[in-house]
Amino acid sequence: MKRRTLLGLGMLALVLGLSACGSKEKSSAGEVKQEADSGKDGLKVNEDYFLWYDDQIDSLTMEGRKQKKIVIPAKAKKLNAGLFGVTGCEVEEVYFESDEDIDLQNAFSIPSKLKTVVLPKKLTDIGEFKSSKDLESIVIPEGVTSLTNLTFENCVNLKEIKFAGNNLKDIGKSAFENCENLKEISLPNSVENIGVNAFKGCTSLTEIHLPSSLKTIEAGAFTTKNLTKVYAPGDLELTKADPTAFPIIPKPTLYAVKDSWMDKNFHSEMLLPLFGEIEYYEEK
Repeated sequence: MKRRTLLGLGMLALVLGLSACGSKEKSSAGEVKQEADSGKDGLKVNEDYFLWYDDQIDSLTMEGRKQKKIVIPAKAKKLNAGLFGVTGCEVEEVYFESDEDIDLQNAFSIPSKLKTVVLPKKLTDIGEFKSSKDLESIVIPEGVTSLTNLTFENCVNLKEIKFAGNNLKDIGKSAFENCENLKEISLPNSVENIGVNAFKGCTSLTEIHLPSSLKTIEAGAFTTKNLTKVYAPGDLELTKADPTAFPIIPKPTLYAVKDSWMDKNFHSEMLLPLFGEIEYYEEK
């Protein structure tokens, strides 16, 4: 009986040992896959989709152009301008294997079929996406401190844009001009300057919430016909606001906090040309 029990325990130990080995191997493979895919819904990194010059991607191969979704390999340190605007390119979604900074070189500057681009988290310069008419959503990484002129100009189907972190300081000239489907935007509490015509022609924008960090608003920044409400936080103090920064006919209503700087200066030479009337709201 004792021998039978010992034999049984031995067999059990062998089975458990084999199971443990199998689990370890599976776990290890899973980690490799996760590292390669970077959580991109099982997409595989394939360097053969690209034509290379050292660590720069010059263009897509014919097979690469046929992909709907594609992952930029971690090997790439630089992308060629207009990479996805080549003839016959069917790519709609772009992901990056690595979250490290990379030189995009305006890879997205030529019109393409791209709908979604998930940028590396440590990116510092996103370049231009102007006239990417199919682009629907994008997240601005926290390392980006400025959006240059024309960044998303004429991205007519851009519906959603989010900002990671609070490091963005400057929104350049015409950065979002004619983004007709952009319905709302929450600017990070770090933006200090909104440039000329930055949101001009964003006809789906009906209200704007200004960040308390804001200092200057340039000419035509929010000249879009359906904008009716502008919310100003209690600690907002502007140093410059161009008289044509907001729609003239009809002028939007300013929603301010009672006794705030915006409230006290509503009839000043700076603010009076901007708004039709003032209403009060309580900050949460």
